[in-house]
Amino acid sequence: MKNTEKKVVQRLETEVGFSRELAVAFIRSKGRCEYCGADLLMNRQGYASAELDHLLPKSTYRRYASDPRNLVLACRTCNGVKRDAVILGEGENAEDCLAEKREELIGRARKLIARRMGEYDKDWRRATEILHDCWWRTEDW
Repeated sequence: MKNTEKKVVQRLETEVGFSRELAVAFIRSKGRCEYCGADLLMNRQGYASAELDHLLPKSTYRRYASDPRNLVLACRTCNGVKRDAVILGEGENAEDCLAEKREELIGRARKLIARRMGEYDKDWRRATEILHDCWWRTEDW
């Protein structure tokens, strides 16, 4: 980490109350969700939705729970959709992947999130249709 980045981390910790991990994640990702690219500094809502995600879930990979390579800045939506998904392939070593394939792991998580969002999208559209029918197309709701 460059000296200027170290100073920014220190300021975020002391002036704003960020954890070191969150400050480093904000700097590394330039304030964007590493999964969907949302600018988490664009407005208060984005800022409030900023979370640290564990690329390899801490429920399965406790050893890497605080490893900076395993921490990813994510918006609340992407973090919630990804949940505890394991994105390592069979026979892949967590240590090696975090050291050598971090960007590839993030790409895998992006694909997983996109797939799950597609499933949610179908449910959301159907729920919207049903509720709109109830509210706007019937007099006796």
